[in-house]
Amino acid sequence: MATYEYNGLMTVKDAAGNKYLLYPITKAECVDGLEEALAAKAAATHHHAAGDVNSGIFDSARIPNLDASKIASGTMAAARLPTMAVNKGGTGKTSWSANRLIYPSASTTLAQLAFPSVAGSVLRQGASGAPYWTSLQDLVAALGDAGGVRIATGSYTGTGTYGANNPCSLTFPF
Repeated sequence: MATYEYNGLMTVKDAAGNKYLLYPITKAECVDGLEEALAAKAAATHHHAAGDVNSGIFDSARIPNLDASKIASGTMAAARLPTMAVNKGGTGKTSWSANRLIYPSASTTLAQLAFPSVAGSVLRQGASGAPYWTSLQDLVAALGDAGGVRIATGSYTGTGTYGANNPCSLTFPF
C-alpha cells in the first residue's frame, strides 16, 4: 500500500455554517479508514442507467431513440412521426394536391386522380377498376349502348288549368 502524507487543518462547522479551525493535522491524526471509504464514493460527474432515475429532469439531448415498442405512454412531437406506409394503414404521402380524389392505384399505393379536362365531367370506372373522368356525352352514349336506357330532353308549357276536361301529357321523341 502506498504511503500518503496528509497535512492540513482540522475544521468544524456549526449548525449556522460557521467554520472553526481546530488544529493542524497529519495522516496519523486522520480518522482511520477515511481514505478507503472515500475511494468507493462517486466522482463529481457520473452516469446512472435510465431505470435507476426516478426524479429530476432529463436533458432531452441525452435521451436515446427508442424502439416504439418500448414507449408505453406520453406524447410524441409530430415532427418525429414517420410517413406511414399504405400497408401499415397510412397514406405513404407527406402531402396531397387539393380537391383531387384519392384512390388505390396498386395494393400498397395511393394516388390522386387528375382533374377532368372538361367541367361537368362524370366519374367512371374502367374494367381494370381504375377511375377516370368522362364527358356527359360519352356517358349518354355508353348508357344508350347498354340497352333500354334513353335520355331525351324536351319542354312542356301547361295551360294553367287542370281537371278531367284538361288532361296533361308529355311526349319525348327517341
